[in-house]
Amino acid sequence: MKLAIVAYPTLDEVDRQRIESFRTKHDPQSSRLGVHFTLVFPVDAAPGELEPDLELAARTIQPIAFELWSTHVVRDVVGSDALIFLVPSVGGPQIEALHDSLYAGVLRPHLRSEIPFVPHMTVGAASDLQLAERLAQELDVSSRGVRGMVAKMDLVDVGTHGVRSIKTYAFGTPL
Repeated sequence: MKLAIVAYPTLDEVDRQRIESFRTKHDPQSSRLGVHFTLVFPVDAAPGELEPDLELAARTIQPIAFELWSTHVVRDVVGSDALIFLVPSVGGPQIEALHDSLYAGVLRPHLRSEIPFVPHMTVGAASDLQLAERLAQELDVSSRGVRGMVAKMDLVDVGTHGVRSIKTYAFGTPL
């Protein structure tokens, strides 16, 4: 089974609609899953292999408040496209620490250390960097930042046309 771990943020409805509207036009993945932070990139695994580490991580982390004030354009390390990211200016280190803790256990062999992890929400893709830069300016979160909260993570099956949540892990949940 092809599994990933994502965090669907809680956002103000106006911000969610603005981001999802942009994604509908510019992100080929928008129809598969809602706006999210990817914490663990897709791996071949069985849910039971990952669940103990996910439960431990969820118990030990508290909800993460974040703020997004800028877009970043990066070259896709897997394909030839340019990607448009919203990168948190607040909350990023906590999201990165969660990512690192998830890769510290059974997922360690799947960590791609040659690709530095940058906490982000992918909101678009373009065929070249210049087009991506123009699209990123359209979204312009610098004039009105986006504030949100990440309070849970989902183990998702990404091996189908859609993305199916297998289990949700709320942060700060006692045993």
